[in-house]
Amino acid sequence: MSVQNAIQTFTSIMCSLNGIDQQAFLSFIADNWKPEEVKIQSLSRGDCHKKYSSQEEQLKSIKRIITDIRERVPFDGILSSENIVPPTIGENSDCDNKSTKHVDAFLYDNKEVNELIENGQLDNLYCVDCGSNNVKEYIFDMLHIFHGVLPPLQGKTLLDIGSRLGAVLYGAHIFTFAKKIIGVEMNKELCTLQSDIIKKYNMNDRIEVVNKRIEECPDIIQKSDIIIMNNPFEFYVSESTHIEIWKFLKANIQRGTILIIRPPIETTFKSLKTGISINEWVKPYKAEKTEGLEIFEASILDPTEHSNIQFYEAL
Repeated sequence: MSVQNAIQTFTSIMCSLNGIDQQAFLSFIADNWKPEEVKIQSLSRGDCHKKYSSQEEQLKSIKRIITDIRERVPFDGILSSENIVPPTIGENSDCDNKSTKHVDAFLYDNKEVNELIENGQLDNLYCVDCGSNNVKEYIFDMLHIFHGVLPPLQGKTLLDIGSRLGAVLYGAHIFTFAKKIIGVEMNKELCTLQSDIIKKYNMNDRIEVVNKRIEECPDIIQKSDIIIMNNPFEFYVSESTHIEIWKFLKANIQRGTILIIRPPIETTFKSLKTGISINEWVKPYKAEKTEGLEIFEASILDPTEHSNIQFYEAL
């Protein structure tokens, strides 16, 4: 095939894909066809098809999981057994159950939300911060976190605090080789849901779900190399408990642990008086990438899509 024909084929493929699949396809290219590697080695035709099939199967698995969960939870993704506590301070203090609808980013992407609004099934006053923190394409975030920023996770333990529907757990299992993936969730019904999905999709080789409050799990925190917190406290505990949880985390998170937090700690601590000095506790985490990969990622991912996800390293 000539270069011109290859370009035409590539363009045709891109035009045939939806937004999520376009990003996944480009991420596959970034991961598997790095310029410096292409110069020194080439894959056989069989190996190429094998790699593509694996990536395609990963995306199909995510879509099947989303379909399964949609059938088991209410439209807003909140179970009747959950106790939602609207915040009284901070940027989300205007979110309340009467005027704001919650939409879970894992279950519905931007396009689907817009369609729901157009069809009158959802008004445009939906919550962009409850639970999932923002209505964003789930796969974009997983690719950005696991392929764009974090180092290889072989032999590492990853902890998701407030794992709810299990979105991060499934993504970590599919997109990484982390040795252990732990979700701590205080709601028993959500833990049952996660466990059912994990068993159905044969993910229990590396995923463990713990039905406890995070304050009851200092041992898990202390042994975790990566900790993810997707706004797990603001809508579920009182202000005073929220403060105590952050103090507990600071006391137990080990030096060198990578923290992935949304919203940023700086945003949360503006209104939450924890007494914790951010600069003395954590520093921004800088990913170690090749220049070529940084340029490629910048060309395919909109930086504003992930501006509310911050990476830190514990001091």
